[in-house]
Amino acid sequence: MITKEHKEKIKKLFGNHYAGRIAELLEAKGYTNAKGNRYSRYSISALINNPERQKNISLVAAIIDIVIAEEKRQHKLLKKLDNL
Repeated sequence: MITKEHKEKIKKLFGNHYAGRIAELLEAKGYTNAKGNRYSRYSISALINNPERQKNISLVAAIIDIVIAEEKRQHKLLKKLDNL
C-alpha cells in the first residue's frame, strides 16, 4: 500500500507533477488500464491519494518499483556531482 509517507517521497522525487511522470513510466513498462489505454494522471493521482483505490496490487507494486528506481537514479547523480 502507498502510504502518506510514500506519497511525500514520491512528490520529493518527481515534484508536484508526479502523476504524469509516473503514468509515462508505467506506459513505458507496458502497464495499461482495463481498456488497454495509458493510465491518466488523474487515475494515478487518485490511486496515490486514496488507499481505498489501491486494489490493483500489481499496479501499486509497479509504482513502488518506479519510485525505488528513481530514488537510485537520483542518488547516483548526486554521487557523481559530489565527485566533480
